[in-house]
Amino acid sequence: MRTGCERQELQRLCRENRQLKVGRDILSRAAAWFAGETKTVRRRIPIREREPGVHPVATMCRVLGAFAGGFHAFA
Repeated sequence: MRTGCERQELQRLCRENRQLKVGRDILSRAAAWFAGETKTVRRRIPIREREPGVHPVATMCRVLGAFAGGFHAFA
């Protein structure tokens, strides 16, 4: 049986693990996108249309170290 402290720690670790998985997914998609951009010249399709709702903009900006205003200007 877990104590309250152990339960809180487990919840914290689970939350942190979810955040790390999201960050890894965002970085993986960004790397694939940039690799594809360097191989071919693509018609510029806004990010929101290519992968709508995959991750919140705020989360992507935090992981990529970007500003939301720059993201919206680029997208």
